[in-house]
Amino acid sequence: MIFLPAFLFSLSASVSAEPASPFPPIATAKLETPPRISHLLKPSVYRSVTHDLEVMTHADLADAVDLFPLKNQPALKNYTIYAAMLVHQSLAETRRTLTDYPLYSQMISYVDRTAYSPITHILQLEGGIWKFKLQSAVLMQEKGERQIAFRIIEGHFKGMTGNIYFERFDEKSTLVYLGGSLLGRHWPPTFVIERGAEVVFGFTGRKMRTCIETGKKLSSSPTPQPSSSHAAPKNDSDLPQPRNRL
Repeated sequence: MIFLPAFLFSLSASVSAEPASPFPPIATAKLETPPRISHLLKPSVYRSVTHDLEVMTHADLADAVDLFPLKNQPALKNYTIYAAMLVHQSLAETRRTLTDYPLYSQMISYVDRTAYSPITHILQLEGGIWKFKLQSAVLMQEKGERQIAFRIIEGHFKGMTGNIYFERFDEKSTLVYLGGSLLGRHWPPTFVIERGAEVVFGFTGRKMRTCIETGKKLSSSPTPQPSSSHAAPKNDSDLPQPRNRL
């Protein structure tokens, strides 16, 4: 989940998603074998992640097959995004930190509040960046040690789906990959949701990786509660800033 808040805030201008099929219930979700992360990336990108230790991101807004075009409405488009990085930490520790959702508001500057219910598996996110505000509810679906599926069920970007994959690279390192997609007809400027998203993803990945590798973690509530949350004051001084005008 490291990059999910980054994805949401990078798109926090208005987006209209298409209706989608219901998400499989948590209890009956079928376990799947996650793909190898090397198969999800171009060889040059994979090398940049594993050898050059870069946080690689890519966002794309492209035309989609529109089976039911709407009169006087924009054409249907598909937005896809991914981010990948190598963390010098064990898979178990990397996953534990990145799924400690109440800590996001402490580790990520633009997340003001997080609340996660282990009963419903719903993560509530609130915050803002670059004068945009966002509030979303995300259903998290555990599919084993190496995969977490997610679906936004309420708020901004309702209908977006994706997966987070964890993969052991060696005894002391873990690959992390997030990919998501959303169909819609109304979008912010392409530059904003492509290049803007890549900038925010890269910033978030580098900051979270540092927290994991250095052990600079903040503790959440010592006693687990049915719903745990945290809020913290924020400022944008450490965030990448947009130009005055595009």
